[in-house]
Amino acid sequence: MHKAMEIFAPQIDNIIEHLQSNPELVDLEIYNKLKAINKEICCIKPKEDDDIRELWLEVSRGTIKNFGKFEEYKKEELVETYEQFERLWIDYYPDEKKWYEFTTSKYQEKLFFFFDSKLIFSINETEEPEKEKKYIDKDIYKFLTWLFYRVKKETGKLKQNVETYNRYLEKNLSYHKRFGRIKRNEKDLEHIHGKYAQEAIQPIFLCMLIIWKISGV
Repeated sequence: MHKAMEIFAPQIDNIIEHLQSNPELVDLEIYNKLKAINKEICCIKPKEDDDIRELWLEVSRGTIKNFGKFEEYKKEELVETYEQFERLWIDYYPDEKKWYEFTTSKYQEKLFFFFDSKLIFSINETEEPEKEKKYIDKDIYKFLTWLFYRVKKETGKLKQNVETYNRYLEKNLSYHKRFGRIKRNEKDLEHIHGKYAQEAIQPIFLCMLIIWKISGV
């Protein structure tokens, strides 16, 4: 991936927080990017009744410059000294890498996209939105371009060598991310067979899907 496309964990967290406020605010460019992402992840066989597919994405926290500007934090009275700013950065991002669980699901004609069980986008496969750009923040479009290439890269790893992929996850995926998840059998992937690529989603996600069905969304 080109360096210009690189995105770090603090940027992703800010974008996810922003997107949660209105996941259906989608223009044609975003719609096409989301469909392309969904096409890439479709090599993983879905779980449950809602076409649930998952991938783990490892993202660098970057440098403290990627976390923010000391002057802005000081102006907002979040810190008083640069040392406090550094400690805050480490508190938020203690590890050099942060893991995210990217999930897609489908119910009827609607596709849903989640980061760590947080809904960030939903689209109707059969209804294209208008062309006019909805987001002024260009980081949203950059994020989706980055996400497309990351999904493509991770599914490529799975197709190439599943055992190597699983060993890497087993060694590097933080314990609290894996704790309490249900391991599925090796037939859960259509072209790919990997235990950590097959783990069940969190209960809160299942509850959300049940609510959507009841409400007729």
